Amino acid sequence: VIQMKKVFAKKYMVVFQREEHDEFVVYNTKKEWEEGHTHIHSYKQAMYLVDCILNNKIPKKVNKYFLVSLQRLATSKKYKEQIQRRLDGDTKEEYHNTPKHYRK
Repeated sequence: VIQMKKVFAKKYMVVFQREEHDEFVVYNTKKEWEEGHTHIHSYKQAMYLVDCILNNKIPKKVNKYFLVSLQRLATSKKYKEQIQRRLDGDTKEEYHNTPKHYRK
C-alpha cells in the first residue's frame, strides 16, 4: 500500500506527497488515476503544474518531462495538441521518466 498525504487541492487538481520516495504526485480528478497523474520531485514544480493546467498555460522554459506531465494531466483536447506541438518541435533533450540527478 502506497502512503500518500494530500498537501494541496485546487478545483479538480490534487497534490499528494510521498515522503518515502521524496516526491509529489499531481492528480487531475477529472481523469482516471492511471491516465491523469504524474510524479514530480518538488513542491514548487507540483504547484506550477497545477497552475499551468488550471490556466491552460504552456511555459517556454521547461524540460520535456514537464511537458509530458502537463499532457498527462490535461483534459482539453486542444491544450493537449498544443503541448504535443511543443514536444514535436522541441528536440533539445530526450524524454526520460527520471530527472537527470537520479540517473547514473
